[in-house]
Amino acid sequence: MPSPPMDQSQSTSQAHVGDLYTYLSTRPQSRSGSLELLACRFLGIPERARQRSGLRKVHARMTEISGHLSDTADAAYTRQDWRIIDVILDLWVCLCADAALKRDLLQDGLVPMTLRLINTGVNHALLVQLFELLAQDDARSVKIEILDIISAVLTRRRPSWCHYETRTSVSIVVALYHCLDAILSLTSDTSTTLSIEFILSVIAFNLEIFQQPRVSYKTVLYAIPLLILCVRSCPAERMESMGPALEFLAVLTGSHNIRLRCAIAWIFSVLGPTPPSAAQPGSSGAGQVHFPHLAASRARPGGESALIKECARASLTLVWLLAKDGDFRRFGIGIADVLMRG
Repeated sequence: MPSPPMDQSQSTSQAHVGDLYTYLSTRPQSRSGSLELLACRFLGIPERARQRSGLRKVHARMTEISGHLSDTADAAYTRQDWRIIDVILDLWVCLCADAALKRDLLQDGLVPMTLRLINTGVNHALLVQLFELLAQDDARSVKIEILDIISAVLTRRRPSWCHYETRTSVSIVVALYHCLDAILSLTSDTSTTLSIEFILSVIAFNLEIFQQPRVSYKTVLYAIPLLILCVRSCPAERMESMGPALEFLAVLTGSHNIRLRCAIAWIFSVLGPTPPSAAQPGSSGAGQVHFPHLAASRARPGGESALIKECARASLTLVWLLAKDGDFRRFGIGIADVLMRG
């Protein structure tokens, strides 16, 4: 393996020229961040590389740097040395901020290297942050690999992965959002099917986040389209399993945002409309709201029950007529009136 180039910043480590893993693993336990600094000095990565402008000097030596990082990750993984893996993850996150460097790392097999780290002792916040950056790549194959990774996280959680930090939860949601086009291509491809277990795990994960008392606007912005896509991707024969997601979306019909209310109304209009005569009062799961703080925000004093029944009848009629003759203009005008009333 070629030795890293020497400069003044590396003069203190001349005796340690060799593989990066040996160099880092012989360092004593020290304060957080010091190993990352030592690794940067060893590889000749400028300290200001954490600001994007400093990454330009890395391009010419990216092949060498990528090889060092891969070899170090392999050695640390074999020895289950998660402390060193965290250092490598931190550097990968730093380098992936540059699109050209990220492409180089992807060509060198970055996704498979991170896939094996699922459910290990690594810093999962760093790991998911890396997934979020990789999911923004234009390559469909990369996004499908990211979906496989997140699916493994959500459907086969170990106890240590069951409770996510808020920032990590947001990163997972954002990574999934950036993979929307790949999810859509999977759902439209007759040769592949989107796992119902994956759909349910994404829904459960999103609803867990929404049950928190304070949810960031960024999370809401990315999570609602995911819920809608999951519901739309569910096979008709498994639609009963979408109950929690449909319930949450129904609560959103009381949003003060008229565009959101119209979008939710459209979702319900295309799921499987039934004529008004087929609707069974009392079968809608009333009283099973799992988001009381959201439901309470739309409650009005007075004749709520009468208003709800009136709006429900009008909505069912509009949906039935839309399914019958496909007149979207009439449906849009009618549903807008219903939404403005209730």
